[in-house]
Amino acid sequence: MMKARMRQHITNGMQHVRVRLTSTRGDTLAEVLVAMMIAVLATVLLATMVMTSLNVSATNERAQQQAYQAQSTMVQKEGTATITLGDASETIDVKVFRSTDESGAVLFERYENANPRPDGA
Repeated sequence: MMKARMRQHITNGMQHVRVRLTSTRGDTLAEVLVAMMIAVLATVLLATMVMTSLNVSATNERAQQQAYQAQSTMVQKEGTATITLGDASETIDVKVFRSTDESGAVLFERYENANPRPDGA
């Protein structure tokens, strides 16, 4: 008897769902409001993502500009460097790249061989 009652309850529920799915009546006010709220929430989230993306892009642009300015103010000079290992000593021509701050303190300094060897030499 219990199984029969349960089966009848499920059958009634399925019929109700079938009637709702095939109904040509319009949506209820609550359904329309929920759909609008979901659409507004999606729009707000999209706008937030766009604004965050623009802020990150602007921050990155400023950092790149600062790096470019630092590179462009780097002084390039040529000179010689002497390398001594024990009794052996070698002098080579070098390019010196140096960057300093306002007080003259060296922030960055790099030496490159002015006459590099060809590949494989």
